[in-house]
Amino acid sequence: MYRVMIADDEKVAIDSLKYILEKNFDDVEVISTARSGREAIEKVEAAVPDIIFMDIRMPGINGIEAIREIKKQHRQIIFIVLTAFDQFDFAREAVNLGVMEYLLKPVNRMKVVEVVNKAINMIKSEKEKRRAELELKEKLEYVVPILENGLIYSIVLFEDNDRELLHYKRIFEIEESGGYIMTVEFGDEESGGGLENKIGYSVRSQNFYPFFRDAVTSLCKCIIGPVMLNRIVVFVPEDFGDNEFSSRLVAVACAGSILKRLSEKLNCSFKIGIGRAYNSFEQLPASYEESLRALRFLQSSGVMHFMDIVSGNSGGSGYPEHKEKLLLQKVSAGDAAESINAFNFIFDWLAGE
Repeated sequence: MYRVMIADDEKVAIDSLKYILEKNFDDVEVISTARSGREAIEKVEAAVPDIIFMDIRMPGINGIEAIREIKKQHRQIIFIVLTAFDQFDFAREAVNLGVMEYLLKPVNRMKVVEVVNKAINMIKSEKEKRRAELELKEKLEYVVPILENGLIYSIVLFEDNDRELLHYKRIFEIEESGGYIMTVEFGDEESGGGLENKIGYSVRSQNFYPFFRDAVTSLCKCIIGPVMLNRIVVFVPEDFGDNEFSSRLVAVACAGSILKRLSEKLNCSFKIGIGRAYNSFEQLPASYEESLRALRFLQSSGVMHFMDIVSGNSGGSGYPEHKEKLLLQKVSAGDAAESINAFNFIFDWLAGE
């Protein structure tokens, strides 16, 4: 049903409009009437109509002032103003306020029907527009994570991917020329300082992944990849210019905030390795490799930037990064046999740790 209010200080005018609407529309209901501008304003707050017939000349607050006041809170309401011949200037002012139409009094039945049909079509069109926008939003909420995963996989897995990375840059409308990679690793901290139970956490992480995404995106503008074993890769777009030291400080501070937020809410340990910021998308794979080297250098939960690694100290745990990369490539390619072989190799290595 389409809800209508009639505001007019003349009862005969109200009754006439009600009669026309009741006789010509099955889906229109007059939900309220008002005899002054003030009464119209008050009744709108009690029950919001879709359409208001508003007489311009009423005692106290006139129709123009009432329209202006109601529109402050209810811009979606469609107004049809009622006026006599000698009030045309008022009607023109009402049109400037965004009213849909004005009718000359006494009203003509056919004109009322025509104008109300026009208003109903406008309401239907607006509802359809909102429905389409909601559907698009729902589709984007489903598609965007898939595209984000595609970007991260392109950085992590594939070689000679410059064109693909630039394609993702256009898809996400990323204005920054480059950026850097953070790799977040999680698990149970063992006595030697490393993180254990990696396979177990690759399963458990599916439960806290939504919180992880919300926490990280609330702290920095970024694109987050999927869970890969017990790691999640994060790309942070950035234009850092020539001040690499300043960029490094900002990245470490951001990672520190992320680590604090995650550690407070999730019952596991986290390590974050950060690669250098580069001014081109084509160099993001290098930043990813650097983030892994920074991770290997960390001996306990914390944050490490690649540039903070002591020169000559390679660190490392011997973890077979090449096999993990091969596993992800084979899974992406749908090669079940090679995927199982690579997984078994990693599993055997983890079991021996």
